[in-house]
Amino acid sequence: MRTWEVQYGSSSLDYALGIAVDSSGDVFIAGRTVGGSLHGTNIGGNYAFLVKLSGSSGVELWECSMAPALMMTAEGWQ
Repeated sequence: MRTWEVQYGSSSLDYALGIAVDSSGDVFIAGRTVGGSLHGTNIGGNYAFLVKLSGSSGVELWECSMAPALMMTAEGWQ
């Protein structure tokens, strides 16, 4: 049974590279966006991001983007 569904990302190419669930049921998604803007302004290049969604509702709790540095990606935060 599906509890919730949410679409997350920019209007550009986005990739989820890691998904994890914590002991509270909240969901973490690590990935990268290529030239898009999740929040704020993207000055170009690849941005790594980490987003936390509420496990009960799918609402975004917080998001963190890291500025580009040649080819920055996020692959499996632990």
